[in-house]
Amino acid sequence: MPFLKQQEAIIECGGLAIDFTKFGIRINCTPASRHIRAVVVTTEQRKNQHQKIVPEFMPEGLLPLRKPNYEISLILEKDLGTLPTYSIPET
Repeated sequence: MPFLKQQEAIIECGGLAIDFTKFGIRINCTPASRHIRAVVVTTEQRKNQHQKIVPEFMPEGLLPLRKPNYEISLILEKDLGTLPTYSIPET
């Protein structure tokens, strides 16, 4: 991604294309599969998009471990049954 950022590339996920506007070049992408892929964003982009939930200071590394602060109450001798497996069909 550093190369794309340096070249000010614009990635159009819906249009399956990458535009290099400085050079007037467009690369059309042909997907190899129908699986959904994630897009990488910078911390600044994430802060701008989600100002209400992203703190001012982003810690380096992982947060310290802590004990769970929740409790699940179960009814004794109650059959919980099973839920169907959730899956996303390929389109």
